[in-house]
Amino acid sequence: MELIYILPIIPIALIFAGIYFTFFAKKDQAREFVHQLFNEDDRSEQMKRLQQQHFILKKKRKDQSPFIQRLDMDLERANLMIKPNEFLMIGLGTAFLGFVIVFLLGKGIFFSVLGAIGGLLLPKLFLMVKIMLRMNKARRQFADVLDTLVSCFKSGYGFTRAVQVVSENFDDPWSTELGKVATEMNFGSTQEDALMGLAKRIPNADVALFVTAVLIQKETGGNLAELLTNLSKTIRERYKLLSKVSALSAQGKLSAVIVFLIPFGLAGTFTLIMPDMMAQFVKNPIGIALIVFACVMQLIGGLVLKKIVTLEV
Repeated sequence: MELIYILPIIPIALIFAGIYFTFFAKKDQAREFVHQLFNEDDRSEQMKRLQQQHFILKKKRKDQSPFIQRLDMDLERANLMIKPNEFLMIGLGTAFLGFVIVFLLGKGIFFSVLGAIGGLLLPKLFLMVKIMLRMNKARRQFADVLDTLVSCFKSGYGFTRAVQVVSENFDDPWSTELGKVATEMNFGSTQEDALMGLAKRIPNADVALFVTAVLIQKETGGNLAELLTNLSKTIRERYKLLSKVSALSAQGKLSAVIVFLIPFGLAGTFTLIMPDMMAQFVKNPIGIALIVFACVMQLIGGLVLKKIVTLEV
């Protein structure tokens, strides 16, 4: 019996360890590194630290699997200061915790495994939501970023200094992403590599267009301030059109959400009105097969409805 009370301690310890590495340890290490970097009297030691920082910013391990590389990029897009193995440790902790909680509730091995799967997917869901919110914020602020860049160019700043000034006048994500671009160029990276890294971290069509425009202007010459001004106007006009389209399609989206939620509402209603019948239904193999079939069809229907009400501008 003592083992039953000890089991929840393991996943909780793993989760708290992951949270500590995420929000405290990494930030303390970064703060200490920056302090030592700019307060070091020995120039050779300072150059060594600069090389280490350049390695951190630019180099990726070639022996990483595609899964780890994608996870590493997702963590960078979400601006989470943890490594992929630390994120996987958090996932294992939540999976173990979900299994233990459902098992202690007496729901059996099958539902305990489902709880473990849900716990395993919970950090991934958090990561996806954080990426979505951060990318949406970057998209909304991008036109203002371009206008600020144009003002810096008209004031006589070079590209690297202009990017650094913009990063200092915006909050995350642009303060972080443009700060990385400026740092990479200051540490010897080419403008093309730094901008291509920005396009990978923020997979947005407008950012890709900005990177392409800057690189073409670098090769052919021309007025970069005027080019970015026209690009900013185009982005603003496109978002105005997107807002109008979203308003016109709002009724269709609401109808799609209602149609998607009707089966779940009916299942909840029958559970409240006739709990005995629903209990027998979910225990019967035929009932379980019908539930799985209904969930699959519901998922397909939801994807079709999303395709119908989503309009690209």
